[in-house]
Amino acid sequence: MTFMRRTTLLVALVGVLGSGQVYAQVRINADEAEKLAIEAPLASYPEIAKAAHAKGLVEVEIIVSDQGMVISAKAISGHPLLQASAVSAVRKRKYKAYVVAGKQEPFISVVDVLFPPGTLTKEQKQEYKRQEQLAEQYFQDDKRCRDLAKSQDLKNAENVCAVVVRIADQLEDDRYMEKMRANEFLGHVLVRQKRYPEAVESYNRAFKVVGTRLTEKDAELGRLWGDLAIAHHLMRDLTNAREFYKKAEKIYQTAYSTIGDGDSDEWVQTTKQEYLKSLKILLEYHLSAAQDAGAASEAEEISKLIKTLSARG
Repeated sequence: MTFMRRTTLLVALVGVLGSGQVYAQVRINADEAEKLAIEAPLASYPEIAKAAHAKGLVEVEIIVSDQGMVISAKAISGHPLLQASAVSAVRKRKYKAYVVAGKQEPFISVVDVLFPPGTLTKEQKQEYKRQEQLAEQYFQDDKRCRDLAKSQDLKNAENVCAVVVRIADQLEDDRYMEKMRANEFLGHVLVRQKRYPEAVESYNRAFKVVGTRLTEKDAELGRLWGDLAIAHHLMRDLTNAREFYKKAEKIYQTAYSTIGDGDSDEWVQTTKQEYLKSLKILLEYHLSAAQDAGAASEAEEISKLIKTLSARG
């Protein structure tokens, strides 16, 4: 290869590699970019994302040419099941030229894509982002709360878990499972400190959060009744404890028999075994409460059921 040809190729290569730098020089905010948009098709809502109840905002960083065409788009935040659809929609956008000092310039910006698809006011967008920040903080502090409880640092665990509850209170209504779990786990920490009446208050707040959203087919509701039963049992309130054990056991039995509706999927089978394990534990506690209360016939029925379940596996 001659020197001249190598030089020409080198110049061309530098031009190609350097051309991307042109697009990185002008960055405008999302609101300014939105004013330039002339075509902004909505994203499609992937079926798998619907099934997983995935929603919220996906942030897509874009590079727009001086002619207003999107030449690069990449997701920088948002639910993984939604990102590909968001990027695909944003690539189809078209913009008016961005003019600086009388000259059309390429620019970089960010597009917020909503799922389920739709348009947002500025205030709604701000609230969505606030919710995302709250959710991120929730999961971080929830992990700290559980780690502290696991290490037996119960006082610090209580403080952090109480913060998680306060964060959960600010989450949107359909985050009821997070709200429920925050109150429930604070109750667990209080039980381990033998502060049973306060634990009962936390469990009752968890019940209030889920309201009628959970049914007798939901094992989570059975778990809550079990929490409440154990707390009353520890307070020696055997009447309420036994009643709550019965509620919890009934729900676990219903959840066990209805989950998957006969599906042989491995996850379903594993979950059913977890339900069975939880049911057996509650029955052992219930048996103890019945024996302590002198309810002989109740204790006998529970013993028979334990034997039946043990034979099942």
